Amino acid sequence: MSLSFLDVHAQESADLYVYGNVKDYFTRKKLADVTIRVKQNGKNFDSQTTSSSGKYEYFLPLDFNYTLIFEKPGYVAKKIQIDTRGIPEEDRRGGFSMNPDMSLFTTFENVDFAVLDEPIGLGKYDPTKGNIEFDMAYTQRVQAEIMRLMKEVERANDQAAKDAENAALEAERLEEEFKEFMANGKSDMGKKSYQSAVENFQGAVNIKPDDAQAQTSLANAQEKLDEFLAEQEAERKYQEFIDKGDAAVRQENWKDAIAQYDGALGIKSGDRYASDEKKKAQEALAAEEKRKADEAEVAELIQQGDQSLSAQSFDAAITHYEDALDIIPGHPDATSKLADAVKARDDYQAEEELNAEYQALIAEADGLFDSEDYASSITKYRQASELKSKESYPKDRIKEAEDRIAQLEAEAKAAAELAAKQAEFDQLVKNADALVAEEKYDQGIAEYQQALKVIPGDETVQQKIEHATSARDALLAAQEAEEQYNALIADADRFFSKDEWEASIEKYRAAIEVKDEPYPADQIEKAEAAIAERERLAEEARLAEEARRRAEADAQALQAEFDGLMKDGQDAMSDDDFQEAISKFESALGIYPDNSDAKDALARAQKAYEDMLAQMAEDEKRKAEQEALAAKQAEFDEHIAEGDASMGSEEYQDAIASYEDALSLFPEDRGASDKLKQAQDALADQRANMAEAERLAQEEAERKAREQAEADRLAQEEAERKAREEADRLAAEQDEAERLAQEKAKADSLAALREQESAAAELDTRYNQLIADADELFNLKDYRDSREIYVDARELKPEEKYPQSRIERIDLLLAELAEAERLQAEREARERQERDKKEEFVRGSDLTNSSEEDIDARMAEERRRRLQAKWDAMTADKERWNETQTDLQRGAGSRIDENVEKTEAYRENQRETAERFNEEFKDTASDMADYKEGIRSRSRDYSEDQEGRIEDNREIAEDLRSKYKSFSEKYYDRNSTYDEHVDKVADYRTSRKEIAEKGSEIHTDRIDETIERKSEIQDTHRRLTQEADDSREDAYASIVELKEDLASVKNSMAEERMVSNTESIDRRKERHAETQRDLAENSARKRQENYEEQHAKETYASGKDPMDYEKSELAEEYPQGVTEETYTEGSKEVIRRIVVIGNKANEYHKVVSLSGTYYFKNGQSISKTLWDLESDKVLE
Repeated sequence: MSLSFLDVHAQESADLYVYGNVKDYFTRKKLADVTIRVKQNGKNFDSQTTSSSGKYEYFLPLDFNYTLIFEKPGYVAKKIQIDTRGIPEEDRRGGFSMNPDMSLFTTFENVDFAVLDEPIGLGKYDPTKGNIEFDMAYTQRVQAEIMRLMKEVERANDQAAKDAENAALEAERLEEEFKEFMANGKSDMGKKSYQSAVENFQGAVNIKPDDAQAQTSLANAQEKLDEFLAEQEAERKYQEFIDKGDAAVRQENWKDAIAQYDGALGIKSGDRYASDEKKKAQEALAAEEKRKADEAEVAELIQQGDQSLSAQSFDAAITHYEDALDIIPGHPDATSKLADAVKARDDYQAEEELNAEYQALIAEADGLFDSEDYASSITKYRQASELKSKESYPKDRIKEAEDRIAQLEAEAKAAAELAAKQAEFDQLVKNADALVAEEKYDQGIAEYQQALKVIPGDETVQQKIEHATSARDALLAAQEAEEQYNALIADADRFFSKDEWEASIEKYRAAIEVKDEPYPADQIEKAEAAIAERERLAEEARLAEEARRRAEADAQALQAEFDGLMKDGQDAMSDDDFQEAISKFESALGIYPDNSDAKDALARAQKAYEDMLAQMAEDEKRKAEQEALAAKQAEFDEHIAEGDASMGSEEYQDAIASYEDALSLFPEDRGASDKLKQAQDALADQRANMAEAERLAQEEAERKAREQAEADRLAQEEAERKAREEADRLAAEQDEAERLAQEKAKADSLAALREQESAAAELDTRYNQLIADADELFNLKDYRDSREIYVDARELKPEEKYPQSRIERIDLLLAELAEAERLQAEREARERQERDKKEEFVRGSDLTNSSEEDIDARMAEERRRRLQAKWDAMTADKERWNETQTDLQRGAGSRIDENVEKTEAYRENQRETAERFNEEFKDTASDMADYKEGIRSRSRDYSEDQEGRIEDNREIAEDLRSKYKSFSEKYYDRNSTYDEHVDKVADYRTSRKEIAEKGSEIHTDRIDETIERKSEIQDTHRRLTQEADDSREDAYASIVELKEDLASVKNSMAEERMVSNTESIDRRKERHAETQRDLAENSARKRQENYEEQHAKETYASGKDPMDYEKSELAEEYPQGVTEETYTEGSKEVIRRIVVIGNKANEYHKVVSLSGTYYFKNGQSISKTLWDLESDKVLE
């Protein structure tokens, strides 16, 4: 055992920190699974088991006698004793540290280890050194006894050497057989006979199960065999997918074919044949689906045309048939039906035109007749009779008109005027109809309105106005939606072409919200794939570079370490120190497992050492087993006895621990189980009784506190009454003392004002400079840079409206610029599209030789028809868009209102603070001016009293600083365990609470002292109250000063404490950790590579990462969205954001230090742009 000490005077709780390593005495290797039990005054106190590092540590309270027992099966237990009683209080501050490293012997038969039943080290407080020290004389005596034991062990080893010779011969035979297996296995590997190689290497492993080379060779052969079998299986599955895909193609089952080819590509990614065949199947499937869709649409249009033709809606029928031919030119059914519809329309129109002309003439004649324009009516009736000579009606009306023409000539003029008015009305309506047909809705509506001025109230014209208005609104809405969609697609394509994938995805998604087309969805998929590929390539490059650098450094370090270990091993062999030699050669093989020199040297050292220990181990084995069983039974009985004793003294928690220790030795023991159950029941009853007693005590304490508070209040009122009476008598004695206090208060107030003014001026200067820079950039129309500076200014002064208004103005300007650019691009695209459509329309129609007006009219009609078909869908999309915008505006409005409310509340608080300060300052000055003469002796007493209180405050502040420093250091102790960390946090909070309570006590004491002093001075009640307020301000200033002092020393003291502990501990541990750390890193890296390779295979086979279906710990702990936390580490400010989306969670850090600002994602460094994009934007 080695002992070292670390005396640390920074722990207010005065603990003893005991830590160290446990090693094997012979091999010097660190031991795992060593149980270290701590007994406090003879009772079980704590227990822990070492890991592979062999480390242990305890924080032990002082004033107890401790025994640390080190135990491991197959080893002889050792113990040390440390007495922490009788330490003076002045030497306890900061606590104590001890570093006993322990080494354990393996058990041997016929060797008496009774000397180790006593502690091998005794530690206690040494007042001459002010520390806890081990009794080195006692330790040396124990070491002498141990050396005597080792001589007995050496004599036992002589017999073991004889048995080792026989074992050596058998080992040589097995070694030859082992080499033969290894050679045959290597030969099989060269021939790629992996099954035979596995069998040979397995034979070698059976001989040497711990041989690293044999295990590695077996693993490699098994891996090659698995790969070979997996490749055969993959080829079989691939060919099966290809065969099924080809069969599906022959059957024109395109979807099944695509699925089979995808399966083949899943096995052989990028396979040319599967990719080509899949593409052909996709093209065939798309063509088939398009053909079916076109045929269905044509059938629907023909059906609609037939229905229109049956209803004699010839123009509608012709339009349906033409639309069908646009989709499938030359369609026989549509062509035939179109010709029939045109002929039927022409025949119907001819008949209708004759009837219409006849009816028009009759109607006109009747009108003329009814209007008593008989001469004109005769002409019309004659024209009508000429059209239909068999009709008698016009002839009868001619005779009747001729009979009445003479008597109605006077009325002819009025009838003519009426006819002229009707003609004007008809012409206006006709003109309006033509304009509406050309989609010139505004002009047509104006003509209808003009016609209503000629003949007011005409219902037909009013209905036409309503229809034209609806058609105009529908056309504008459809155009707006189409323009918006085209603009979004254009922006998205522009971003896509520039590889700005994220921006293009946003635009494509916005376009889908306007119109659900397949193109933006396909582009989004491509952009997301490009983003993933870009990130993958960057990550692969980074990892490759890191791996290359680590490999170079590791190779150099390993070679140097290997050479040093080999030299140390050879030196140890020369000195016959076989254990040390074996340790060195094994460490060297841990670096280069295949090095033949190290293997040969290790074999020689092991043989020499085994010759020495083999016989001794065999003799001691039986005795160790018997002693272990006896020790186990004895320990079991001891635990049971301790538990029974604890039960008798009603220490149920200790009894439970003892019974549990006993059950850990013999878990099936029924008696111990029953006793444990009894102890647990008794503990539960005891805790219930204690809780009830505490509740009753709490109620009694609260009752007494209320009675005491009432008594204190009455006493306070009596004291104030007496103070007021005495104050009237001694008012004249305070002048000089209050003059001094007035001067001090003025000086303090002026200093505070100057500090506030200085801070405000500095803030104003920085704010004004930012505003000036931002205004300059704004005037130069550099809106984005100016916006960032306005944001900085707003953070300095959140209450100022100007930067926020400028930010909002910039946002509007940027939006307007973007909208102007978008509209310009849309306008140009629309003009190009109109020209192209017009040219395409003319080429695909019978208007090649038509006039420009006819072409525009037909195109207008075509646009109206197609836009009308899209109107319903666009209306629904627009409603959803408006609802989304309304929600966004409502959310933005609520956030603005919330910010305004917070700003107004902040300003109101600032205003109230300023007013309260001014009023208090005025009251203080006024009261000081009213004080009269005083007595100099009172002034001296007052000054001495002030100095005494200042000194008291300094002592209290120093005490609080010590507590604060102690708990800060203890809180940041990097060697503490999790439970200790929680305790330290609780201690830290308790300390802060004590500081606050202490500050409150200072505040209360100062008020009491002020009241007592004023009772002697006997001022008026108003002056007494004012002085209490002044003292309260002094107390507050003292507390503020104290907090500032604490803050100024906190970091330096904590850093000194941490550096002291770290350097002292690391110097003792680093020399033994370097080799093991490097080996552990190599092993961990190899395990990680194997895991990643296996994980890649599993992911490749399943097609999806299993983490896609599991919720991460951060996602379980934090809500959906963004959670932000802010804290400090030394001089650094850290902003931590947890972004949770679905089952995934990412952790971001922004670290602001004196050297700059740095950003991290999941521990990896990232750029500010990525921080803003992935955390800021989500937060907004």
